[in-house]
Amino acid sequence: MKAFLSHLTTHPRLTRTALATSLLYLHLHRAYSHTSYAQHNPKLTLKQWYSHQTAYWDRQAASIDGVLGGYGVVHQRDVEGSRGFLEKLKVASDCKPMGTGRALDCGAGIGRVTKELLLPNFDTIDLIEPSKIQLDQAKLNFHNNTKVATYYQMGLQDFKYEHSYDCIWVQWVLCYLTDEDMVRFLIESKGRLMEGGVIVVKENNSEERPVYDGDDNSVARTREAFERLFERAGLTIVGHEYQRGFPEELMRVSMWALK
Repeated sequence: MKAFLSHLTTHPRLTRTALATSLLYLHLHRAYSHTSYAQHNPKLTLKQWYSHQTAYWDRQAASIDGVLGGYGVVHQRDVEGSRGFLEKLKVASDCKPMGTGRALDCGAGIGRVTKELLLPNFDTIDLIEPSKIQLDQAKLNFHNNTKVATYYQMGLQDFKYEHSYDCIWVQWVLCYLTDEDMVRFLIESKGRLMEGGVIVVKENNSEERPVYDGDDNSVARTREAFERLFERAGLTIVGHEYQRGFPEELMRVSMWALK
C-alpha cells in the first residue's frame, strides 16, 4: 500500500518505545491472529480495527510523500527494485512466463505503483484501495487513461474478485490484515491467476518479532511469519529478493513471487 515511515523504523535495533509497542503486540497477537478480534478485545471490534486504518489514510496527504509516510525520497529506488523483479518474472524459464493482459494493484493509494510499474507492463489495470481520499486522487491521475479499468474502494478483507489476472501486485498492505484474512485473500487470489500468472507481495520484514503500530493498526511481520502464511494459503514461493538501496534506518523489505 502506501504505509512506509510508520512501519519502516527501528531497523535493525528497536528503540525502547518500539520495544514496548512490540511487547504490547505480543500480548494482542493471539487475538489479532483470529478472525474475530472482538472475541478478545471488547473495546475494539474487527470492523473498528479496519475502519481505524482507513481513517488514518484518509488523513494523509494524497501525494507521493504522503503515501510513503514522508519518505518520498525512496520512491524511485522502490520502483526500480520492483521493476527489476517484475522483469525477471516475465522471462522466467522454469515455468510459463507471465502474461501482460490484466493486473491488480492492491492497496493502490494514489496509483503510484500503477503509474510507474503496471501501466508500462500490462494492458488493463484495476485498483483496490480503502481510502476514499487516496483513491479519488488516483481517479484524477488516470481519468484520461483507458488502460485503468476499475476502482474498488474497499479493503482486501472485503474484496471479491470479478476478474482473473496475470499479475496481482500486493505492496505494503498485507500488514493491515489479520492472519486469517490474509490467508483467505491469498487463497482467493491464487484461484484468480491466469495461466502463468503471479502474485507479487512486497512487504516490510521485522527482525525477530512482529511490530505493531497503533497509529494505523498495522503489523510488520518477520519473513518467516509471512512464509508460513503463504504456505497455509497453498502458495509456492517461486522467487524472493530484498529491496536494495533504502536508508539503513528503515526495515528490510522483501519481494516474493507466489504461485
